[in-house]
Amino acid sequence: YVPLGLISLAAYVRNDFEVKIFDLRLDAAEKLYDLVRETRPLAVGFSMLTGSCILQILEAGQKIKEIDPEIKIIVGGIHPTFFPEQTVDNPWVDFVVINEGEKVLAELLAALAQNRDVASIKGLAWKDAGGKVRMNEPAEDFIDMNLLPVPAWDLIDVERYIKKLSKNPGERVLDFYTSKGCPFPCSVCYNLRFNRRKWRSRSAQRAADEMAILCHTYGVNYFIIHDDNFVVDKERALKFAELIKAKGLNVKYSVDSRIDYFEYEFFKKLKESGLCELR
Repeated sequence: YVPLGLISLAAYVRNDFEVKIFDLRLDAAEKLYDLVRETRPLAVGFSMLTGSCILQILEAGQKIKEIDPEIKIIVGGIHPTFFPEQTVDNPWVDFVVINEGEKVLAELLAALAQNRDVASIKGLAWKDAGGKVRMNEPAEDFIDMNLLPVPAWDLIDVERYIKKLSKNPGERVLDFYTSKGCPFPCSVCYNLRFNRRKWRSRSAQRAADEMAILCHTYGVNYFIIHDDNFVVDKERALKFAELIKAKGLNVKYSVDSRIDYFEYEFFKKLKESGLCELR
């Protein structure tokens, strides 16, 4: 899948900082280290899930610190959000961004560039000069997704992801998202803590516009929509379907959702716009 979090973060901060995206799933770590030696960045950030990538990220952090100990290692994502103190306590991690990352990352990079104190940045875990773990106040609100820029698709080789995801002849598959969170209290779900049961979305217009960009620029004709619960706002979902047809987009798409949102007419209208799979 596309590193959707990274291209969103990159779009949010690139007006103030030069950004490069490197995918350790596709390229050897040595290429990352060569890039670090060449550019000597202010910071290197990693998106961390629970699993084998934790060790990979810590090994990369150690290597980057050996190249230049002044480079700051920033980690964000689901795992460090659930275990911020444990994660930042590692000697190769300098900062943990908790929950949603765009605003926190922008504030952190600005503070690092200006050599300012980070203690007031909400949603951040860090170590002080003595190595003691510090936990700042949590961020109170999530960003209005309609204020976020279009993700920085131009900073990745989109074709590589299309080739990885496309399985059938003629299909050009890509993933993106139009909303975050879910209001339901399912005990097995990360949403209870990560998104605090708060659902928020791009408008149907902005979501359909991004889909159109990806269709016309990269020839995508099948979309995997990774929303936690795509149909929380049914009017928005119907508007999105109407816009797909109005734009003449000949696409198929899948969504994650609760099945109890669907009744026949609603399901039929989404199917007419290209919906072909529920997960």
